[in-house]
Amino acid sequence: MSLRYTFQALLKTRSAFPTTLSSQNTMRAFSQTLQFHSSTYIMSSTTNESGEVSAVDKDEMEYDDEDDGFQDIKYHFEPPMAASYFTGKPQFFDLVTGLDRCIEQYTPFEPFYANPIKGKISGWVKWHDPLKISETLKLPISKTEHHKIVARFNRLLGPQDNPHPLPMELVKYLNRFTSQDLTQKKEVKVNTVDSLGRAFAVGRRKTSAARSWVTPGEGLVHVNGKPISEYFTKLSDLDTALVPFHATSTFGKYNAWILALGGGTTGQSEAIKLALSRSIAIIDPTLKPTLRQTGCLDFDQRRVERKKTNRLKARKMRTWVKR
Repeated sequence: MSLRYTFQALLKTRSAFPTTLSSQNTMRAFSQTLQFHSSTYIMSSTTNESGEVSAVDKDEMEYDDEDDGFQDIKYHFEPPMAASYFTGKPQFFDLVTGLDRCIEQYTPFEPFYANPIKGKISGWVKWHDPLKISETLKLPISKTEHHKIVARFNRLLGPQDNPHPLPMELVKYLNRFTSQDLTQKKEVKVNTVDSLGRAFAVGRRKTSAARSWVTPGEGLVHVNGKPISEYFTKLSDLDTALVPFHATSTFGKYNAWILALGGGTTGQSEAIKLALSRSIAIIDPTLKPTLRQTGCLDFDQRRVERKKTNRLKARKMRTWVKR
């Protein structure tokens, strides 16, 4: 008797129960019938030619008389090893789960679940695009899934000067998803003062860009050949550009020559702020924690949102008139 016909018999047996029985008696009778048919299935599927049943099969046929539930049935299939079996892409979720476990094991110094998807520790490795990773995994992945995988790769790999290196087997596995050779360590390029004593840095904001050269001096700051007080006629823009000197109390200690291009005065002032902060951190590394704490070294990635069709601006809509 096959398993299919066994459950068909069970359904017919349950439909034949009288409706006058209580729910408890009905459940007990249905349970006993299920035990009978399941034992019949075991005997019919495991009985040899002489009609004898092995000792192992007899143990499978034993039931607990105290319980009347379905937990006594012996299933004749192997349960799935992971919960990803019930998802649409078990291979993808197995990969993500495995990367999460490796992150918890090999990067205990870094909190992972604060921002597991968007957070990136390092971006110094250029990973393959979704098409190449799909070919490597032999599994089609979307851009969102590619972003999740790459974010975990970056977090697992850590910064370029990671004091906690990964096992070589794990590095070789990650090496499949990039054109770079992760097994060879590259020297980290550190910005230093040049031969003329200048600290060069670049800052950007929106569509503006600024390049700054800072040297020890008496406090002269020029932007595009003009004093900064003449270049920025707006007081708020002037204060924004000079925030690094306020935060570190270094007014009158450095001279700065700045080239600013693109955008408006607000974007240029914030780009100059970032460039000056990076230059000061190069000259005096002890001021870097102060600059980072005040937010001078934070790069603002926001851009102006584009205008949409049939809207007055990016999100502003027209006034609705009933008549």
